[in-house]
Amino acid sequence: MSRQVYAIEVKAYDPDAAAEITLTYAEDGFATKSGDTPANRHFAPRIMEAGNFSQFLVDALVTSGRSRAGYGEIVLANLDGELDALAGYGFDGRELVVRYGRIGDAYPAAWDTVMTGTISQIEATLAEVRLLIRDRQAEVRDLPYQPTKYAGSNSLPNGVEGVEDDLQGKPKPRLRGQVNNISPPAVNTSKFTYQVSDKVISSLDAVYVGGLAVPSGSGHASLAALQAAAVTAGTYDWYLGGGGDGAFFRLGTAPDNVVTCDATEGASASNRTAAQIAKQILLDVGIDAGDIDSASVTALDTANNAVIGVWTGSEEQSAGSLLDAVLGSVGGYWNIDATGNFYFGRLEDPASGTAVQTIKSYQLISSSGQAVERLRGRGENDGLPAWRVVLNYRKNYTVQRGGDVVAAVAQARRALLAEEWRNVTYDDASVKTTHLLASERQVYSLIVDVSDASDEAERQQVLHGVKREFLRIQVPTSQLSALARKPGSIVELEMPRFDWSSGKKYVVTGVTDVRSARLVTLELWG
Repeated sequence: MSRQVYAIEVKAYDPDAAAEITLTYAEDGFATKSGDTPANRHFAPRIMEAGNFSQFLVDALVTSGRSRAGYGEIVLANLDGELDALAGYGFDGRELVVRYGRIGDAYPAAWDTVMTGTISQIEATLAEVRLLIRDRQAEVRDLPYQPTKYAGSNSLPNGVEGVEDDLQGKPKPRLRGQVNNISPPAVNTSKFTYQVSDKVISSLDAVYVGGLAVPSGSGHASLAALQAAAVTAGTYDWYLGGGGDGAFFRLGTAPDNVVTCDATEGASASNRTAAQIAKQILLDVGIDAGDIDSASVTALDTANNAVIGVWTGSEEQSAGSLLDAVLGSVGGYWNIDATGNFYFGRLEDPASGTAVQTIKSYQLISSSGQAVERLRGRGENDGLPAWRVVLNYRKNYTVQRGGDVVAAVAQARRALLAEEWRNVTYDDASVKTTHLLASERQVYSLIVDVSDASDEAERQQVLHGVKREFLRIQVPTSQLSALARKPGSIVELEMPRFDWSSGKKYVVTGVTDVRSARLVTLELWG
């Protein structure tokens, strides 16, 4: 029987052919059959190292924070110089697919797709060619969320692009969901015009000068109509956007203090959830809808459908940082599956979930003399239980104090304007009976409503208010299902030690695939 091997398909731009081509390599050479895809294709025996690839829900040994893209490399043999031409090819940003299967089985139907990623660059030497790979999360991680910039081309009193010495080259703002007290940029200082978003919004809920609400005037059907209007002194007129114009408002009187507003985007509350806004961010940066796992979007909506909001002003922000903030608002994460699709999830108590595989003691490989390593979590008070969760919510995008608030503003609103966040707490003092060093956990969320914020604070305290642990195990690739190698899945560990004898469930938080050794290292949390 033929052995199982790794095979790759990698796209590259061939300057001689002036076209993109697909290169195919494997650990052992083989040819696909006429019914395969691609058909009758030779996979040259060039793979020396199929690459060590690591992927984590967030980062190693933590359960929240900045997402981390997967990475690794593949080494191709080149002692004979047959691959020298690759040094002149264009690989960066192009797709790579890694599969694992048995030579002779239908390709790719009977093979496992191990990963779909992109090449960041190649390194060619006299002996080898190294393909430096990253998963698709890295494509998005550091992308500027808003590539559309102000031209600074106003010819005052006309135009909404700012002038050369203020907005030129700065990103235009964009609103998703519901936000409070944002500071929209003044795009025309002659007509007191401000831009809320470069996309259509559903409502402009309030406009303030120095924290004091400005009476509303009239809405307009076009940007041109708004700019041509005679806005009544002491009021504001607005245009919610359309035809690619974005949303704007105009003041009828020159402002003498900070101008802010509250605004809402999305046709209904169901469009303003963390899952829906995260999906929209991916679409905004060019990810195809078919590359987003719709089932995971629906599942996260079911888990938490609270209204949230995020606004980007005239400062650069990355798509990755926005996705982290949006999904982190409900204890969620974003990741990439083996086929290169984006998926969302939320960290839950694994005991309440369904395990995709039970891993037994005889399947484990000992590392440093131990089949299971217990690890201490990083950050979050070294993984100690949380007796209290403080959830900061309803972000105030413009903190105003002192002279930034006019005298007529009521004291209650003045107090709210002075703080960036409102907060709710949920605590369980009984946790400190067992754990004297139990922690207070701080969570930052873009949730808008206090009731939703309270529910999430309670959920997170219950989740983190018991002793949890990180484990590390090694399992032969052949003994592990594809789903068990997916961060966010639940596996069950069964072995005759501690509380594992009847099986205990854990969330897979990290995966390192050592392909040359046919070993997978899993980090587990539960």
